[in-house]
Amino acid sequence: NYANSRKLVAMRSGLEEIGKAVTRCRNIASQEGVDVYLEFWDSSGEHPNQYAIYRAYPNGINEYTLREPTETPIAASSYTTDGEGHYWFNIADGAVSVQEPAVFLFQRIGTAVRVSTVPPGGDYEVHLTKDDVTGTVVFNEAGEII
Repeated sequence: NYANSRKLVAMRSGLEEIGKAVTRCRNIASQEGVDVYLEFWDSSGEHPNQYAIYRAYPNGINEYTLREPTETPIAASSYTTDGEGHYWFNIADGAVSVQEPAVFLFQRIGTAVRVSTVPPGGDYEVHLTKDDVTGTVVFNEAGEII
């Protein structure tokens, strides 16, 4: 029971963190008027079981294409850095795994935010695992968690 309880706590923490990351990207796009990429890696990715938030500025500087995420960590978050102001976030302090890589683009269109997948046509979902426990964060085209 204790082991199962720990898995469920880790999963709940991971799902909450992903939800907050989606909301953060939506808010950045809305408030700053920049395009925002949210990228997740699975265990075989460039940054295993982590995610990053990138801004693409109207002046042509695109952190996503440069592979230089500058979104700073909030207090008590778990992350890695290259020491040059670039950050990759561990999900639930590294206690859960991302099932498959995913990239989402948040764009402000007028007063609304629209989310698309990169490449287009994917699902608005992030799947996590912790041993035999799985969880999914699902959001809509407006970046709202559903």
